[in-house]
Amino acid sequence: MLLPRGVPEAGRLAAFNALVRGDRATVCRAAEVPLLDQVDLLWANGWQPDDVLHHTRVALADAKQRRLVPDLVAADRAGRSTQAIDPRWQQQLDDAGLGDAQARRGWLARWSAREGLEGAQLVLAVLAVVETLRVPPLDFLLPPPGRPDQPLASAASAPDRADPVLVRVRRLLAKAESTEFEAEAATYTAKAQELITRHAIDAALLAANRGRNGEAPTMIRVRVDPPYADIKNVLLNVVAAATRCRVVVLGQVSMTAVMGTASDLAAVEALYTSLLVQGQHALAETARSAPPGARTRSASYRSAFWLAYADRLGERLREVTDHVVAGSTDSDRLLPALQSQADALDAWVTERFGTLGTSPVRGGWDAAGWTQGRLAGDTAKLATGDLRPTRRAIG
Repeated sequence: MLLPRGVPEAGRLAAFNALVRGDRATVCRAAEVPLLDQVDLLWANGWQPDDVLHHTRVALADAKQRRLVPDLVAADRAGRSTQAIDPRWQQQLDDAGLGDAQARRGWLARWSAREGLEGAQLVLAVLAVVETLRVPPLDFLLPPPGRPDQPLASAASAPDRADPVLVRVRRLLAKAESTEFEAEAATYTAKAQELITRHAIDAALLAANRGRNGEAPTMIRVRVDPPYADIKNVLLNVVAAATRCRVVVLGQVSMTAVMGTASDLAAVEALYTSLLVQGQHALAETARSAPPGARTRSASYRSAFWLAYADRLGERLREVTDHVVAGSTDSDRLLPALQSQADALDAWVTERFGTLGTSPVRGGWDAAGWTQGRLAGDTAKLATGDLRPTRRAIG
């Protein structure tokens, strides 16, 4: 690396001073290889382009440093033009809006010139990025470039985005996000949860009929951004639990692992995103007319709001799930089938992560924030008869 760990402080300072005295071209030539080596190590440790770009957006406070990372990933991509790349990996690269690097050499000098950095500022920016990319390994969810035989966290395939049930769920949640009417948003959300629960019941009964345990567990990683990341993880856990999934928070990287069947995971990701958007909208409305420093803008108020919002939504989602399960015409076989799937998932999670613990949720307490959070999550009734379409078509 530029300034290797394990070298005495005096040696590190001497290496830093030598880099600072070099001109821009010299520093960039020296830095390109260790930066690309660091990215190669990330791919070998289970990271994906989306993971790296998200982590650095959150972890790097300096905008110039953040803009270095897409150029770095683009340079890595340019050096792998002849390697086999998984289509899902390639899709992440295509969607990322990467820099214009066409080769593994020369890209850092163009970035530094564009950002107006040289000397100590340039060296410190590069070192900050290198340090930020020193992160723990993750589970392999996609094979990295050039390694098609890399073992993955699960052999289960990703959910088919053309699955008609999941398409309907996404449409309902999109409507829930876009409507200005709270009761209407809750109706759409409840209907989406009802659909995915019925979908899971059908799959469990089909597997039971065939003498199988159902879909093999698999895993996704969900980005959970600050502020209030620990409380947003509470909301994610609430959604996952109501959708028969398990959650493990990944420390240091602003991501959370969610385990379950492929279809349930697709529903969790969509539902969590929708509820997060709706919660942010409701919180923004309470603060829209409040002056700076007002109670509704305080950290205690917002923490209490998010906790109450998650608490009430947990109740509502459980009501929907319990109602659908209770309405099954084949409950004698359904409950053992669902329990068998839950046991298999718990065993899989334990095998991957060992014994798990819990951590306290940080934040203050505010009675008004709690009340507003409950109100934001407490709207439409959830009995089947109350899930009829409003004036906007459902489905």
